[in-house]
Amino acid sequence: MGAALYCLNRQAEAEQSWLKAVKLQPCHLDATEHLVAHLYKNRGGEAVEVISSVQKALRLTTQEMACGDAERITSESRTDKVPIQSSNAGAGLSHSNKCQEVDSAGFGSSGYMLPGLKNGRILALVHAKGTILYGRRDVQRAAEAFQEAVLISIGRQVTNIQELICRIQYALTAQDGQQIAEGNRTHTPALPMLPPEKARHTSRLVFGSSGELPGLVFLRNSLSKRAAVQTTSNSLLSLAKILQDSMSSGSSNSYLFRGSSQVGDILSLYYLSLSLQESPSTANNVGILLAGIQQLPATSSLEATRVSSQTQIPGINPGSGLALALSYYNYGLRLDPNHVHLHTNLGSLLKDVGQLDLAIQMYERAVSCDGRFDIALTNLANAIKDKGRINDAILYYRRAVHANPEFAEAVCGLFTALNSVCNWHGRGGVLLESGRFDRWHVDANGGLVDVQASERGSGLTQRVVEIVTQQLRDACHWGLGVLHDSAISGLMEQLQHLCKDPSFKLDEALHEWAGKPWEGSRLVRLIERAAKVMQRNWMQSSFGLHDTKRVRAICYATTASDGSVHRLQIEKEAPVFRDVSSWSPDRLLGQISRDNVHILVNLNGYTRGARNEIFAARPAPIQMSFMGFAGTLGAEWCDYILADKTAVPATTLRPWRDNISIEDLFCDDNEGMKGDWMYSENVIFCRDTFFCCDHAQSCASGENGITWDEVERKRWEMRKELFPALEDDAIILGNFNQLYKKGGSGMLTERIQIDPTTFRSWLRILSRAPRAVLWLLRFPEPGESNLRATARAWAGSEVANRIFFTDVAPKSQHISRARVCDLFLDTPECNAHTTAADVLWSSTPLLTLPRYAYKMCSRMAASILRGALPRSVEGEQIAAELIASSEEEYEQRAVALANGATYTANGTGYAQAKGRLASIRRLLWDNKWQCGLFDTQRWVNDLEMAYEEAWRRWVNGTGGDIFL
Repeated sequence: MGAALYCLNRQAEAEQSWLKAVKLQPCHLDATEHLVAHLYKNRGGEAVEVISSVQKALRLTTQEMACGDAERITSESRTDKVPIQSSNAGAGLSHSNKCQEVDSAGFGSSGYMLPGLKNGRILALVHAKGTILYGRRDVQRAAEAFQEAVLISIGRQVTNIQELICRIQYALTAQDGQQIAEGNRTHTPALPMLPPEKARHTSRLVFGSSGELPGLVFLRNSLSKRAAVQTTSNSLLSLAKILQDSMSSGSSNSYLFRGSSQVGDILSLYYLSLSLQESPSTANNVGILLAGIQQLPATSSLEATRVSSQTQIPGINPGSGLALALSYYNYGLRLDPNHVHLHTNLGSLLKDVGQLDLAIQMYERAVSCDGRFDIALTNLANAIKDKGRINDAILYYRRAVHANPEFAEAVCGLFTALNSVCNWHGRGGVLLESGRFDRWHVDANGGLVDVQASERGSGLTQRVVEIVTQQLRDACHWGLGVLHDSAISGLMEQLQHLCKDPSFKLDEALHEWAGKPWEGSRLVRLIERAAKVMQRNWMQSSFGLHDTKRVRAICYATTASDGSVHRLQIEKEAPVFRDVSSWSPDRLLGQISRDNVHILVNLNGYTRGARNEIFAARPAPIQMSFMGFAGTLGAEWCDYILADKTAVPATTLRPWRDNISIEDLFCDDNEGMKGDWMYSENVIFCRDTFFCCDHAQSCASGENGITWDEVERKRWEMRKELFPALEDDAIILGNFNQLYKKGGSGMLTERIQIDPTTFRSWLRILSRAPRAVLWLLRFPEPGESNLRATARAWAGSEVANRIFFTDVAPKSQHISRARVCDLFLDTPECNAHTTAADVLWSSTPLLTLPRYAYKMCSRMAASILRGALPRSVEGEQIAAELIASSEEEYEQRAVALANGATYTANGTGYAQAKGRLASIRRLLWDNKWQCGLFDTQRWVNDLEMAYEEAWRRWVNGTGGDIFL
């Protein structure tokens, strides 16, 4: 009747009719199926409650399933009151349960009072329940539903998913099929990493030669059986995906596992799913999982090597997880050549191993399959941006943002790409300290907006700020609730004896942390600190046997050789050089341990090639960071950062400076909101500058012997060669930084070099210094046209025509021609680093603005400049002139220096510079062979002193900053 009413479009009456039928005979599933189908799309919560009520009415008890007497089970009336709370459908629903189909084979095999031929139908309902719950983000209940669906299909031969995983693993590792029936094991062997061709046979190994699922043997209709097998495969796939996501995020999945699920557990479910139904989605998920395995177990390497040898791609080692992942991606694409996720993930695998051109091909195929797939569009944009095709990348980023305006990677990628070519239309800006920083925003038409007047962030920049703010807000609550009573008791047992003060009450301190938003992150710091303390206790005596006055340097190269002169020089000169670019974490950690490393130095930080997971494992007693990343790592596993008082002001240090004992963590208000401190590491403060360069060693032979007159003559000749049409009295202001520097591996670690506020200052300087010109590099080239157009719009054609661009030159030529510049204008947002040293080696004065106290990359040039100046009153005076304290002072100093400079012909073939800039240049030239910046041996000696002092403090168990 319900179906007839539904066909007559009398849906409310149909719903009531189905509800009555479900109430009277829940074991007759037609009414339940019709009702769930009716509710599924728009009233999913009610559909879940209907399915749950039918499950409860029909579920057999453990004793009933064990007795095996179907007639006795159903001869008694069972009435279960199961109200459906929040729905009109089924409100107050109860079931009078007398199933008459007891003669059917397989009755109760599903765990419900149903004949075996209905197992597929109850399976479909339970799977639908899981799908609805997953769509509603109720992941725990969804996982339970998918587990129930799988248990129905296998005829309740196991009681939970853990037992099924154990059974799969034994089947795949057994010498013969007889081991399968031996019952539960407490220990499972390592799961072999199977290629797809072998994973397809999993069901036959687990359930016999036919591979037929025990709970589905009673289904007579072949189409129904095929549908039930597919549903089981999908349930396994969904369950494995939930566990995989849980493992990736570090969240708990205790509702299915007593402990955390492992890769082998998840693979077991994927293998069984794939053997039931060859699915490109399953192949895709297995590929993702395997791509994250650096090194396979020894038992799997031989099989993986045989598979991976079929397709040799540089960067993918035979026998590796990447090799097997590649085989699954290719297998999935054979099943579905238009599977957009497979093309995208294969592209990412190829990009990760350095095969950028092949990666781009895969991303392009993905986009051709689905032109609105945001992930493929963004990955393609990232890849072609790495190839230098910035304008093409911008087009793909825009398409990705249009497809999904909320996709963070696309929004941030578009932001960085536009800034990389100084395309600021719609950039907007951020409201920071009431407009003290990033004051000048850019509207959609390219016009300047004063944020001090608007008092709000705007444009694409504001969207990025909102994304980052949300990410930080989410991260702040990571691990919330982890410090419950049992966890605190366990920590007490393991860590109390490590406290320096035996009377310290660790349990009380931990209870103070419980419930705070930052409890998870602080607990991680506690565990890392405990590992550090234990390591000192274990290793203190053995390391004391080493002669710490001898320094043995070992270089671990985490990126493959690019064949450059600099790389080859390091390989040649390093006392011990190890190319570990293709090593797994376990292998690298083992080598560091065998090398007996006392101090491990991080030269990458959060940039490309970084292997921070190695440092997080703390393979060395002391770990430091310097040079490669201009900023704090904010990690407990970094003990020291190398810096100086200019780069890291005292006001930016965490107030609590001890980093030795467990008690220190509880005295340190590290997660408090008071103050503007930035650096959690202890600092090794260098005497001059912490920056290291080798200009004195790598310069041309004989450079130390040339005279000032020769320097000036060469400088004038190069000026005429570079700018033949330039007036003799013109003053050249220059900047040789990238227009937008790619400083890291993530979307938010790229650092702005030229920003709107800085470019506005430069235009104002040119307008007030009529003889000045601005010399920039085409780096990247598309930025030239954007900057020229912006200059015309903001300052007029006269000023815009005084901006010159030249191509990027090789390093030796670049350093040589830097002397042509009269004054180098640094970028305050992110300073010149190596470029600043190059400029000062050429004796060119450098004007900088340390815009932020807390941002090391905006203070680097000031540090480098101080290192190039003499330690004298005159040197301090010049530093005061060239290190500005505000945007206005920066402009005023540049204008005064430019207008005060002149050139006078002296009859010797070149014009002689006069003015303050000329006298500063002469002082830099006179001092460069004695200054701290270019005294590499001094830097090495200081560093060795720092190593020895850090080691002495570690042995003695003392902490704090180190002042050289």
